[in-house]
Amino acid sequence: MAMCSRCGNEFQLRGPPPPAGATLVCPRCAAIASTAGRMREVESSAGRGVNGLGITGFVCALVGIFTGIFLIPGLICSLIALRRPPRGLAIAGTVISVMGIALFGLLVAILLPSLARARVLANRAFILQDERTVVQNCVIYGQDHHGMLPDDLATLLANGQLQPINLVNPFAGESPLVVPASRAHDVAWIRDHLPGHCDLVYVGAHTTINNGAWNIVVYSKPSTKNLGRGMAIGFSDTGVRWVRPSEIAQVFAQANVDRKAQGDPPLCGPTPGNQ
Repeated sequence: MAMCSRCGNEFQLRGPPPPAGATLVCPRCAAIASTAGRMREVESSAGRGVNGLGITGFVCALVGIFTGIFLIPGLICSLIALRRPPRGLAIAGTVISVMGIALFGLLVAILLPSLARARVLANRAFILQDERTVVQNCVIYGQDHHGMLPDDLATLLANGQLQPINLVNPFAGESPLVVPASRAHDVAWIRDHLPGHCDLVYVGAHTTINNGAWNIVVYSKPSTKNLGRGMAIGFSDTGVRWVRPSEIAQVFAQANVDRKAQGDPPLCGPTPGNQ
């Protein structure tokens, strides 16, 4: 292909490429051009017509902005394509890729805290359900023993009312107690080996199921790992709730009012530093 230096017309050459220095006649303006100085411009002009990397980067950027993939390859291709003409699609691909990456980065920054919060709430629900199981079995035990709650959780394990896995927080890395078959109903053995395999603090001993709605039976050891700040507290009415650190002292104070009315010793509750 050759280009006329006068009118800029590009025309196709017929036959084999002309030798250097040959003259060509423009079919539009009849001007005569030498291939020695013009063929290189024509070849460069032909090369400027298509920028493959620019097109690839632009297409990848368009796909990436809707799907979230190919944004990085699109940005790389577009940046490389900026070094050669034409640069229109390369510029567009670069802009779209950068905007897409920024947009998805913003979405991730917004969604990650929400996902973390949802995970914490799901973990809490799991812990609350296990603690509700413990409280309900304590109340069932009390109904069969003239209203008196069990002396400890080992009693419920020995009776088969609870399983060791109900007493641990799986999100804190604790392992449940492994009870040999020969010791399955040995309350003393279970009581001796249960510490270290229980994330619950049982405070219902020597109280009755009728000690009031605020009577605390069991509460979880304070932990922030995967659960957020606070603790789960179970009451003798089988209610279980997650209590924030700022409310813990108030809940224990109200529980002590009910315990005092029944002549039971007060609860000290967890120390503020562990809440």
